[in-house]
Amino acid sequence: MIDIIVPTYNRPKDIEKFIVEIKKQDFNEYHVIIVDDCGDLPIEHLIPKNDANFTYIRLEKNQGQAAARNRAIETGKGEIIISLDDDAWFENGAELGELASYFQLFPSLGCLMFDVRTPQDDYLSVIHSIKTDGQLIGSHITCGCAYTRKALESINGFGGYLHSGAEETDVTLKLIAKDYELRLAKNIKVFHNYTPGVRSKKWYRMLRFNTTRNDMLIVLMRYPARYVLPYFFGKYFSHILFSFKNRRDSTVAGLYTIWALPMTFVLLITAIRNRAPLSKDIFLNWLKIRW
Repeated sequence: MIDIIVPTYNRPKDIEKFIVEIKKQDFNEYHVIIVDDCGDLPIEHLIPKNDANFTYIRLEKNQGQAAARNRAIETGKGEIIISLDDDAWFENGAELGELASYFQLFPSLGCLMFDVRTPQDDYLSVIHSIKTDGQLIGSHITCGCAYTRKALESINGFGGYLHSGAEETDVTLKLIAKDYELRLAKNIKVFHNYTPGVRSKKWYRMLRFNTTRNDMLIVLMRYPARYVLPYFFGKYFSHILFSFKNRRDSTVAGLYTIWALPMTFVLLITAIRNRAPLSKDIFLNWLKIRW
């Protein structure tokens, strides 16, 4: 059995399309868990009724993608857990049937990254010049990947306090610390209909804020002590520079990025409690293979 976890927020058209696409798979032993992160637009009527392949959950308050995924993980029972965004789908009907072979071939595999493309960008394998199917990687994104339940449970899932934005990096580092591998499956193609330019300014501002804050929190929690200060402030100023140089909403988005620093210190106690740094050797090896 494969669990497919899908967080969503105010995107009924995407959910409707997602359901149509997932039903095209020729492997039927899957369970889709759609978690509505307390959106304003109703989607429950779109979920197939009396279909054991689908479960709908609505959170009582908005908690972010990390918490929504954790709720779906707790609900499911599958040994393999696929993470997809509500606007992402497989490109042919055979992907689910191919998953198990990767986990059998690589016993230490904790996360399998799918070969994702977007309307603007080519497949990940092309962008990052990955020639070999199953190549070892140091990064992943949750719009299209698969984990073993054992691996996710060993790291206590996603950091719910991160809400959304860069939470994949935290999961990556926790998996590596537990000696799990991340690899890319060139044969499993996913189209992610990700068009950030058409999303609202509010969405973009919170993306800049969350990504900046979470990057700094991850440095505090996962980086070896000698690397914390240079990477903490290096990432902060890098995010500020990116926000102000970007043509979209540069002034306000830049202010949201600056605001991330004091909000990082609000979660400082949480970061200290969750601090579990990588060893120097593991950290340096990760730097060589991350995207």
